Amino acid sequence: AYAFSAIQHGTIALEIKSGYGLELDTELKMLRVINKLKKNLPIEVVPTFLGAHDFPPEYQNNRDDYVKLICERMIPAIADEGLASYCDCFVDKGYYTIEQARRIFDTAIHYGMKIKMHADELANVGAGKLAGEIGAISADHLLFVSDESLKAMADGGTIATLLPGTSYFIRMPYAPARKIIEKNIPIALASDFNPGSCFTENMQIISSFAVMQLGLSCEEALVASTLNGAAAIELADRIGSIEIGKEASFVVLNCKNYVDMFYHFGINHVESVWSKGEKIV
Repeated sequence: AYAFSAIQHGTIALEIKSGYGLELDTELKMLRVINKLKKNLPIEVVPTFLGAHDFPPEYQNNRDDYVKLICERMIPAIADEGLASYCDCFVDKGYYTIEQARRIFDTAIHYGMKIKMHADELANVGAGKLAGEIGAISADHLLFVSDESLKAMADGGTIATLLPGTSYFIRMPYAPARKIIEKNIPIALASDFNPGSCFTENMQIISSFAVMQLGLSCEEALVASTLNGAAAIELADRIGSIEIGKEASFVVLNCKNYVDMFYHFGINHVESVWSKGEKIV
Protein backbone atom coordinates (compact mmCIF):
# COMPACT_ATOMS: atom_id res chain seq x y z
CA ALA A 1 0.00 0.00 0.00
CA TYR A 2 2.81 2.42 0.84
CA ALA A 3 4.57 1.67 -2.44
CA PHE A 4 1.43 2.51 -4.40
CA SER A 5 0.99 5.67 -2.35
CA ALA A 6 4.56 6.68 -3.24
CA ILE A 7 3.79 6.07 -6.91
CA GLN A 8 0.62 8.17 -6.68
CA HIS A 9 2.77 11.00 -5.29
CA GLY A 10 5.10 10.77 -8.27
CA THR A 11 7.80 8.24 -7.38
CA ILE A 12 8.97 6.09 -10.30
CA ALA A 13 12.03 4.51 -8.66
CA LEU A 14 12.47 3.13 -5.14
CA GLU A 15 15.45 1.93 -3.19
CA ILE A 16 14.13 -0.40 -0.49
CA LYS A 17 16.38 -1.52 2.35
CA SER A 18 16.22 -4.42 4.74
CA GLY A 19 17.50 -3.92 8.28
CA TYR A 20 14.47 -4.57 10.47
CA GLY A 21 15.24 -8.23 11.06
CA LEU A 22 18.83 -8.17 12.31
CA GLU A 23 19.12 -11.92 11.97
CA LEU A 24 19.69 -14.14 8.96
CA ASP A 25 16.24 -15.58 8.23
CA THR A 26 14.33 -12.32 8.61
CA GLU A 27 16.84 -10.31 6.59
CA LEU A 28 16.60 -12.90 3.81
CA LYS A 29 12.79 -12.81 4.01
CA MET A 30 12.73 -9.03 3.70
CA LEU A 31 15.04 -9.04 0.70
CA ARG A 32 13.00 -11.76 -0.99
CA VAL A 33 9.86 -9.65 -0.54
CA ILE A 34 11.68 -6.61 -1.95
CA ASN A 35 12.66 -8.66 -4.99
CA LYS A 36 9.05 -9.76 -5.45
CA LEU A 37 8.04 -6.11 -5.43
CA LYS A 38 10.79 -5.46 -7.98
CA LYS A 39 9.13 -7.98 -10.30
CA ASN A 40 5.54 -6.90 -9.67
CA LEU A 41 5.55 -3.12 -9.29
CA PRO A 42 5.37 -1.00 -12.46
CA ILE A 43 8.38 1.08 -11.38
CA GLU A 44 12.08 0.53 -10.70
CA VAL A 45 12.91 -1.12 -7.37
CA VAL A 46 16.47 -1.42 -6.09
CA PRO A 47 17.16 -3.76 -3.13
CA THR A 48 19.76 -2.88 -0.49
CA PHE A 49 20.96 -5.05 2.39
CA LEU A 50 21.05 -3.12 5.68
CA GLY A 51 21.67 -5.86 8.20
CA ALA A 52 24.04 -3.40 9.88
CA HIS A 53 21.17 -1.07 10.79
CA ASP A 54 21.52 -1.63 14.52
CA PHE A 55 22.66 -4.38 16.88
CA PRO A 56 20.22 -7.01 18.18
CA PRO A 57 19.76 -6.97 21.97
CA GLU A 58 21.67 -10.22 22.41
CA TYR A 59 24.73 -8.68 20.71
CA GLN A 60 24.79 -5.31 22.47
CA ASN A 61 27.71 -6.39 24.67
CA ASN A 62 29.58 -8.31 21.97
CA ARG A 63 28.99 -6.26 18.85
CA ASP A 64 31.95 -7.62 16.92
CA ASP A 65 30.28 -11.04 17.00
CA TYR A 66 27.28 -9.60 15.16
CA VAL A 67 29.62 -8.03 12.61
CA LYS A 68 31.14 -11.48 12.20
CA LEU A 69 27.64 -12.93 11.64
CA ILE A 70 26.93 -10.34 8.95
CA CYS A 71 30.21 -11.05 7.18
CA GLU A 72 30.36 -14.82 7.50
CA ARG A 73 26.70 -15.78 7.12
CA MET A 74 24.40 -12.99 5.97
CA ILE A 75 26.35 -11.49 3.09
CA PRO A 76 27.33 -14.86 1.55
CA ALA A 77 23.71 -16.08 1.76
CA ILE A 78 22.37 -12.89 0.21
CA ALA A 79 24.96 -13.02 -2.56
CA ASP A 80 24.19 -16.68 -3.21
CA GLU A 81 20.56 -15.78 -4.02
CA GLY A 82 21.45 -12.49 -5.70
CA LEU A 83 19.05 -10.62 -3.40
CA ALA A 84 20.76 -7.22 -3.04
CA SER A 85 22.57 -4.79 -5.32
CA TYR A 86 23.99 -2.77 -2.44
CA CYS A 87 25.18 -3.14 1.14
CA ASP A 88 24.54 -0.34 3.64
CA CYS A 89 25.74 0.23 7.19
CA PHE A 90 24.75 2.77 9.87
CA VAL A 91 28.14 4.33 10.63
CA ASP A 92 27.54 6.75 13.47
CA LYS A 93 27.88 7.49 17.16
CA GLY A 94 26.46 4.58 19.14
CA TYR A 95 26.17 2.35 16.09
CA TYR A 96 28.84 0.92 13.79
CA THR A 97 32.43 2.08 14.05
CA ILE A 98 34.63 2.88 11.08
CA GLU A 99 36.56 -0.36 11.65
CA GLN A 100 33.39 -2.48 11.83
CA ALA A 101 32.01 -0.81 8.71
CA ARG A 102 35.23 -1.42 6.78
CA ARG A 103 35.02 -5.12 7.53
CA ILE A 104 31.39 -5.30 6.42
CA PHE A 105 32.02 -3.28 3.26
CA ASP A 106 35.16 -5.22 2.31
CA THR A 107 33.14 -8.42 2.61
CA ALA A 108 30.24 -7.01 0.59
CA ILE A 109 32.58 -5.83 -2.17
CA HIS A 110 34.19 -9.25 -2.25
CA TYR A 111 30.75 -10.75 -2.88
CA GLY A 112 29.94 -8.30 -5.68
CA MET A 113 27.81 -5.71 -3.86
CA LYS A 114 28.29 -1.97 -4.11
CA ILE A 115 28.31 0.32 -1.11
CA LYS A 116 25.89 2.81 0.37
CA MET A 117 26.15 4.31 3.84
CA HIS A 118 24.20 5.93 6.66
CA ALA A 119 26.81 8.56 7.49
CA ASP A 120 27.31 11.17 10.23
CA GLU A 121 23.63 11.58 11.04
CA LEU A 122 24.02 11.87 14.81
CA ALA A 123 27.62 13.06 15.10
CA ASN A 124 30.76 13.57 13.06
CA VAL A 125 32.51 10.20 13.20
CA GLY A 126 34.29 10.45 9.84
CA ALA A 127 31.77 8.24 8.06
CA GLY A 128 31.65 10.52 5.05
CA LYS A 129 35.42 10.22 4.72
CA LEU A 130 35.12 6.44 4.70
CA ALA A 131 32.41 6.67 2.04
CA GLY A 132 34.72 8.63 -0.23
CA GLU A 133 37.71 6.40 0.42
CA ILE A 134 35.88 3.19 -0.49
CA GLY A 135 34.00 4.73 -3.43
CA ALA A 136 30.52 4.43 -1.96
CA ILE A 137 27.80 5.23 -4.47
CA SER A 138 26.07 7.45 -1.92
CA ALA A 139 26.33 8.60 1.66
CA ASP A 140 23.01 9.39 3.32
CA HIS A 141 22.01 11.90 6.03
CA LEU A 142 25.31 13.85 6.60
CA LEU A 143 23.86 16.20 9.22
CA PHE A 144 27.24 16.53 10.95
CA VAL A 145 29.59 15.86 8.04
CA SER A 146 33.03 17.47 8.27
CA ASP A 147 34.98 19.38 5.63
CA GLU A 148 37.52 16.55 5.59
CA SER A 149 34.76 14.04 4.83
CA LEU A 150 33.30 16.25 2.10
CA LYS A 151 36.70 16.45 0.40
CA ALA A 152 36.95 12.66 0.46
CA MET A 153 33.44 12.31 -0.94
CA ALA A 154 34.22 14.76 -3.73
CA ASP A 155 37.43 12.89 -4.57
CA GLY A 156 35.64 9.53 -4.43
CA GLY A 157 32.64 10.55 -6.52
CA THR A 158 30.16 9.80 -3.74
CA ILE A 159 26.69 11.34 -4.03
CA ALA A 160 25.26 13.08 -0.96
CA THR A 161 21.73 11.81 -0.41
CA LEU A 162 19.97 14.28 1.88
CA LEU A 163 16.86 13.38 3.87
CA PRO A 164 15.29 16.57 5.21
CA GLY A 165 12.09 14.78 6.20
CA THR A 166 14.07 12.87 8.81
CA SER A 167 15.55 16.05 10.29
CA TYR A 168 12.03 17.46 10.49
CA PHE A 169 10.56 14.30 12.02
CA ILE A 170 13.17 13.74 14.74
CA ARG A 171 13.87 17.46 15.32
CA MET A 172 17.51 17.36 14.27
CA PRO A 173 19.59 19.96 12.41
CA TYR A 174 19.42 19.93 8.63
CA ALA A 175 22.36 18.82 6.51
CA PRO A 176 24.68 21.63 5.27
CA ALA A 177 23.42 21.49 1.71
CA ARG A 178 25.00 24.75 0.50
CA LYS A 179 28.42 23.68 1.77
CA ILE A 180 28.04 20.29 0.06
CA ILE A 181 27.18 21.97 -3.23
CA GLU A 182 30.16 24.35 -2.85
CA LYS A 183 32.38 21.26 -2.62
CA ASN A 184 31.04 20.14 -6.04
CA ILE A 185 29.31 17.09 -4.59
CA PRO A 186 26.03 16.18 -6.31
CA ILE A 187 23.02 16.15 -4.00
CA ALA A 188 20.17 13.67 -4.26
CA LEU A 189 16.97 13.86 -2.24
CA ALA A 190 15.05 10.92 -0.81
CA SER A 191 12.12 10.37 1.52
CA ASP A 192 13.83 7.98 3.98
CA PHE A 193 10.34 6.54 4.43
CA ASN A 194 10.43 4.31 7.52
CA PRO A 195 8.26 3.77 10.61
CA GLY A 196 10.73 5.21 13.10
CA SER A 197 12.13 8.50 11.84
CA CYS A 198 10.30 9.69 8.71
CA PHE A 199 6.84 8.37 8.04
CA THR A 200 6.06 9.92 4.65
CA GLU A 201 6.13 8.57 1.12
CA ASN A 202 5.46 12.01 -0.43
CA MET A 203 8.56 13.22 -2.28
CA GLN A 204 6.85 16.50 -3.12
CA ILE A 205 6.92 17.60 0.51
CA ILE A 206 10.52 16.36 0.85
CA SER A 207 11.43 18.60 -2.08
CA SER A 208 9.64 21.49 -0.40
CA PHE A 209 11.67 20.90 2.78
CA ALA A 210 14.83 20.97 0.65
CA VAL A 211 13.97 24.43 -0.63
CA MET A 212 12.66 25.90 2.61
CA GLN A 213 15.04 24.27 5.10
CA LEU A 214 18.16 23.13 3.21
CA GLY A 215 18.41 26.30 1.14
CA LEU A 216 18.28 24.68 -2.28
CA SER A 217 16.83 26.60 -5.19
CA CYS A 218 13.73 25.10 -6.81
CA GLU A 219 15.87 24.06 -9.75
CA GLU A 220 18.47 22.38 -7.53
CA ALA A 221 15.74 20.53 -5.63
CA LEU A 222 14.16 19.41 -8.89
CA VAL A 223 17.44 17.96 -10.17
CA ALA A 224 18.17 16.39 -6.77
CA SER A 225 14.76 14.67 -6.80
CA THR A 226 15.06 13.38 -10.36
CA LEU A 227 18.35 12.99 -12.20
CA ASN A 228 20.61 12.93 -9.14
CA GLY A 229 18.22 10.60 -7.34
CA ALA A 230 18.45 8.24 -10.29
CA ALA A 231 22.25 8.52 -10.19
CA ALA A 232 22.26 7.55 -6.50
CA ILE A 233 20.80 4.17 -7.49
CA GLU A 234 22.82 4.00 -10.72
CA LEU A 235 19.85 4.36 -13.06
CA ALA A 236 20.58 7.81 -14.49
CA ASP A 237 21.39 6.30 -17.89
CA ARG A 238 17.74 5.18 -18.15
CA ILE A 239 15.59 7.50 -16.03
CA GLY A 240 15.72 10.80 -14.17
CA SER A 241 15.46 13.14 -17.15
CA ILE A 242 13.61 13.35 -20.45
CA GLU A 243 16.23 12.64 -23.11
CA ILE A 244 16.47 10.75 -26.37
CA GLY A 245 17.38 7.15 -25.64
CA LYS A 246 16.01 7.10 -22.09
CA GLU A 247 12.85 5.39 -20.89
CA ALA A 248 9.67 7.45 -21.03
CA SER A 249 9.26 7.57 -17.25
CA PHE A 250 7.97 10.92 -16.04
CA VAL A 251 5.36 12.72 -13.95
CA VAL A 252 2.77 15.26 -15.09
CA LEU A 253 1.87 17.84 -12.43
CA ASN A 254 -1.36 19.80 -12.20
CA CYS A 255 0.07 23.23 -11.43
CA LYS A 256 0.66 26.49 -13.26
CA ASN A 257 4.42 26.49 -12.70
CA TYR A 258 6.89 23.91 -11.43
CA VAL A 259 7.73 26.10 -8.45
CA ASP A 260 4.20 25.47 -7.14
CA MET A 261 5.38 21.98 -6.20
CA PHE A 262 7.76 23.48 -3.64
CA TYR A 263 5.79 26.45 -2.35
CA HIS A 264 2.24 25.05 -2.41
CA PHE A 265 3.18 22.17 -0.14
CA GLY A 266 1.31 19.44 1.67
CA ILE A 267 -0.93 18.45 -1.24
CA ASN A 268 -0.51 16.06 -4.15
CA HIS A 269 0.12 17.92 -7.42
CA VAL A 270 0.37 14.73 -9.50
CA GLU A 271 -2.00 14.47 -12.44
CA SER A 272 -0.47 11.35 -13.99
CA VAL A 273 2.56 9.08 -13.64
CA TRP A 274 4.18 7.32 -16.60
CA SER A 275 6.63 4.44 -16.40
CA LYS A 276 8.41 3.09 -19.49
CA GLY A 277 5.88 4.77 -21.74
CA GLU A 278 2.82 3.46 -19.90
CA LYS A 279 0.43 5.53 -17.81
CA ILE A 280 0.32 3.92 -14.37
CA VAL A 281 -1.53 6.64 -12.39
